[in-house]
Amino acid sequence: MFKEFFKDIKDRLTSPLISSFIISWLVINWKVPIGLFFYKNQELSADYYKSPIDLITKVYSPFYFILLPLFTSCLYVFCYPWIKNLIHFYQLLVNKNKEDITIKMTSENTVQMHILYDIKRQYKEKETELSILLRSEQEKYLEKLDGINTNITALQEEVNSLKSINRELTFTKDTLDKQLSDINYYSNLSNIQGKWEYKVTVKTQQLSGYLNITDKTITPTTVDPEIRERTLITFGWIAKEQRIIIFSKGTANEIYLEKLEASPDFRYLFGTVSINGSNEEPCSYKKLTKEELT
Repeated sequence: MFKEFFKDIKDRLTSPLISSFIISWLVINWKVPIGLFFYKNQELSADYYKSPIDLITKVYSPFYFILLPLFTSCLYVFCYPWIKNLIHFYQLLVNKNKEDITIKMTSENTVQMHILYDIKRQYKEKETELSILLRSEQEKYLEKLDGINTNITALQEEVNSLKSINRELTFTKDTLDKQLSDINYYSNLSNIQGKWEYKVTVKTQQLSGYLNITDKTITPTTVDPEIRERTLITFGWIAKEQRIIIFSKGTANEIYLEKLEASPDFRYLFGTVSINGSNEEPCSYKKLTKEELT
């Protein structure tokens, strides 16, 4: 029973008149479905409607709700087939006249077959000539393009080579700048001037004490027969060994050669000392700060 009921409803809804009436009603009374399905109560209130029922009540009109949709749906159902048939008949009439005109023109203007063949042959010849010309021009263009691409590749390789050389030169410059900066810093005599606490091994003896270093002399502040006052001969930086050298001469003409590594703040020196070309012995220096001097 339900199946037949729904089938009957489906048949009614698929009826051209009813479906046309529904579509016409929705188009003519578009405010009602829009307000019901897409508007909230706050939005309806903004348009001066209290509720969806109030919207339907205010826009209700027998003309717009029944008469006009019914008229448009009847007009569509009963008049549209006639209009459609008239259009189809007109198209058939136009096509028939077109065929008649074509037949008439063909019969009145008959062209000999050999002339048509000649025209077709000439067209093919021109088409072939044009194709050959286009192929030739295309080959010339591709050849020029290959040459340009080759030049671009060569230029790109040259640019890459120059970039590589530039990177190498930049690296070399940075290295030389770093070496020059190290030389200027580590060769600055003022870095070693002051009072130092020393520890040195001389003839297997561990000696310690204090030295005053000026721009000309190295003077011990403690009495030690092995550590005498010296005259500063050379002070410099050996970049290859990353060390500073102190070359000095003692009061008994003994020659001191010290090779030392320096801390970044020049507070500590550590390395080796050689006296008169003897074996290098370990030594270290610590520069005293102003607080330690007091």
